Amino acid sequence: MLTLLILLFTTQITTNTAIAQIVKGEPIGSITLSPLGIFEVGIKMKAGASIKYDFNADEILLFVIHSHKGGQVTNYSAMESNIFDGVFIAPIEGDYYFLCQNLRTSEAVLKYSIFIDPEKQIIQYEEIQYDIITLSNSNIEILNFSQEDKQILIRIQTPYLTPGFANITIPRNLLDGPFNLQGTLTEHRYTQNNSSSVVTLGTPNGTHDVSIIGTTVVPEIPSPMIFLALAFTSILLVVKIKMKKFF
Repeated sequence: MLTLLILLFTTQITTNTAIAQIVKGEPIGSITLSPLGIFEVGIKMKAGASIKYDFNADEILLFVIHSHKGGQVTNYSAMESNIFDGVFIAPIEGDYYFLCQNLRTSEAVLKYSIFIDPEKQIIQYEEIQYDIITLSNSNIEILNFSQEDKQILIRIQTPYLTPGFANITIPRNLLDGPFNLQGTLTEHRYTQNNSSSVVTLGTPNGTHDVSIIGTTVVPEIPSPMIFLALAFTSILLVVKIKMKKFF
């Protein structure tokens, strides 16, 4: 019966364009599924990475975990239930999807949580390293940090046909707000505590470069030559003051 449902599900996606299909990148949320409606969350995962998931619906739904690689779709898990939870380990690097379909004739309310492990990246400025913590359904690459422009440039590569979602934690002693974000964005906001800012942003599917522009930035550390010049100037001032005392 389950195999028949999966075949039915595949046929419906490819032949019935009237079915409502919603794809999201946010790892936590809720949604009301119409009859035959499809909902899925897409995430890029590295080989061996694990994700804990928890789906809870008020009706029985079809749940499927599958991957896209090129034009090939591979199913890893499928069941009918109103609760779908556990831990999934990616066998290979790729784009993975947690999919739900309402095969009933009435609406179904679904709440879901997918727990993504944060990743640490490093920006080094002068001799100091600053930790940048990212939590995302996409690949995030830090392309550049410009002290002069008060800017961090990042590249976001989303899963196939899936919007991008990212939380980026930035130390305030590196770059502080208010922030201005530039790029192809569907949303952006930020929160702050005493030590860091969390920039939350969304992008359409695909690959996008986003600039996070701050208001204040880590001060430039003087070079050794500047230190020597300041020291020499200080010595001259001290000598001049002492000479004034004798004359």
